[in-house]
Amino acid sequence: MKKTIEDLQKTDREFLTAREIAEFMGVSRKTVYKYIKSFNIRVERIGKRVLIPKRAFIEFILRTR
Repeated sequence: MKKTIEDLQKTDREFLTAREIAEFMGVSRKTVYKYIKSFNIRVERIGKRVLIPKRAFIEFILRTR
């Protein structure tokens, strides 16, 4: 089942992992990290984990359509 932005907005979670974003976009995690760096997407670091705020990701998707 393909996820849409509306599906993401409905979720209770405030943060997404790079893996979840990669699956949503159909790209590799490495590509997600390149997007984070290239487009200055805000992230939260917890130890080695990189979490992307759901709102920041949705704004990125809408901005780059």
